[in-house]
Amino acid sequence: MAEKNVGNLVEKYGDVIAEELNVKSVEFAGSSEGLGITTVVKVSGSAVSERLGKNTGRVIGLAKQGNFEFVEEGVVVRDPASGEERKLFAGDFVVENQGDVGANAEIERDFVVVLDTEIDEELRREGVAREISRFLNQMRKTADLELDARIRVGVEAGEEVSGIVRDFEEFLKNETLAVWIRGGSRQGALLTENFVSELGDAVFSLGRADAGADE
Repeated sequence: MAEKNVGNLVEKYGDVIAEELNVKSVEFAGSSEGLGITTVVKVSGSAVSERLGKNTGRVIGLAKQGNFEFVEEGVVVRDPASGEERKLFAGDFVVENQGDVGANAEIERDFVVVLDTEIDEELRREGVAREISRFLNQMRKTADLELDARIRVGVEAGEEVSGIVRDFEEFLKNETLAVWIRGGSRQGALLTENFVSELGDAVFSLGRADAGADE
């Protein structure tokens, strides 16, 4: 089944997908239950008519009414009155999810993507750390530094932002090629700019890292 393949892909490449989408994590639910979504199987009459003959219309109708079950090979359409079953295979049908899923979700044929937009304190602090990373890299561009140039970063900030810089220091170093990030230091600064975030403001100073700089 396609959904098993998707589940395997999400499990294997979840970290890559999360990084590309700039989200914390990606999970494959395997079911849209509880989302107010109806899964619909649309049978292709042209694909099954030769095999099903006069029963084609009946099978299409039963599938539309939701009388189907997903199995390993495809879909089984069942007549609740007689108990008769017809098995459909890939190419015989398409799966669609329908419903009003709200602003934080999107339906695309047989896929439903839902964003959990609830942000806790940990995510909020991580978000500011990423903002700082982007801010420092923009400072690098403004200073016209080479792509591989190592830098020193000074920061003057309140307790909240200083704590974020401290807790995410290794991340910031890796993302910005900084050899050190120190509070209150403007030593050798090429550029000094104000940073504003929802958790507080700061002043960042950026300079080249000399060959003999402390790391």
